[in-house]
Amino acid sequence: MSLARIVIVDDHPLVRRGISDSIQDIPGFEIVGEAGNAQETFALLSTVDVDIVVLDISLPGEDGIEVLKQIRAAYPHIKVLMLTMHPEELFALRAFRIGASGYLAKAEAPRELARALIKITEGGKYISQSMSTDLIDHLDSNISVRRFELLSDRELQIMMLLAKGMT
Repeated sequence: MSLARIVIVDDHPLVRRGISDSIQDIPGFEIVGEAGNAQETFALLSTVDVDIVVLDISLPGEDGIEVLKQIRAAYPHIKVLMLTMHPEELFALRAFRIGASGYLAKAEAPRELARALIKITEGGKYISQSMSTDLIDHLDSNISVRRFELLSDRELQIMMLLAKGMT
């Protein structure tokens, strides 16, 4: 297997460092860049050959969901692993519909990051064990759609900003 080239996108330098250190311990992967927002991400993607973007949802300016949409449009060959603190039930299905290759909660990252990157590199999709169980339970039941699933991307973005106390 040749080296998979990775860009890490997170607005916290300390988090990027932790992710980078974790990935350096996984054979077959190489960090080729880091970015803290959408603008830095696209400047980097235009100059570096990348296989995978590890992308947070909470970014200043354009959020990770919008960045994911733009990556899919401009660089359809790049795989995207969403690595975020946001709960799976709120964003994971939305991210997969847009074209994410995987979704991993930061709380699970230390033990699951290698598995997620390998699965994505092999052409698969990664979801955590807890998310796969939730999806199966949801499919097995007659539960109606949760209200937040009916929100558009922009409506969800506004809801998240309101929850942060913004007007």
